[in-house]
Amino acid sequence: MKNPTLLLTADWHIRSDVPENRIDNFLTTQERKIDFILDMSNNYYCPIIIVGDIGNKPKWENWLLEKYIKKFKTHRQKIYVLPGQHDLPNHRLDKLSESGLGVLIASKAVLELRKSWLRKLKKNIYIHPFPFGFHINKVSSSNMDERIVATIHQLVSRSKLWEGQENFILAKSLLKKFPEYNLIVSGDNHQSFVEKYNGRL
Repeated sequence: MKNPTLLLTADWHIRSDVPENRIDNFLTTQERKIDFILDMSNNYYCPIIIVGDIGNKPKWENWLLEKYIKKFKTHRQKIYVLPGQHDLPNHRLDKLSESGLGVLIASKAVLELRKSWLRKLKKNIYIHPFPFGFHINKVSSSNMDERIVATIHQLVSRSKLWEGQENFILAKSLLKKFPEYNLIVSGDNHQSFVEKYNGRL
């Protein structure tokens, strides 16, 4: 098996309070899961892409920010974050600087993936970011060797998650509508899945 080129993840929802019905030491469990991802990134020498909602709410307590600024700044690989709705005050991208994610970015603990900001992360891999509130759109590529990746923070699923559900996108319809993308990575839906269409994911 080849080593991974990127670690693709989403919806960490880092928080300082304990979710209802958790009976473990939640804060320790949360940190161990994050450390597992960071260790994997270091082991494979590849960056991490977080496709939205690194935090559970826009405002982070100071001690939580201090902890994760130190942790992320000592991590040897780059961490890129796409803003999700939980990261943004009033779900507004123009308020990003007022958020915990904004502090992580300003401290250079993480790097931001921004709308209309084309990132060449590895040889022939291009990331097109679409943060919360922005819809995926078409791009062009003249090089058949390029791998074009879209990162979006919208509710994408293989089918309706509950009766009467609205405001979601079917994964296969995205792949059909945007054939230029080799890979579309979506956050927001906490149920992981893989959809395939014509050799694309």
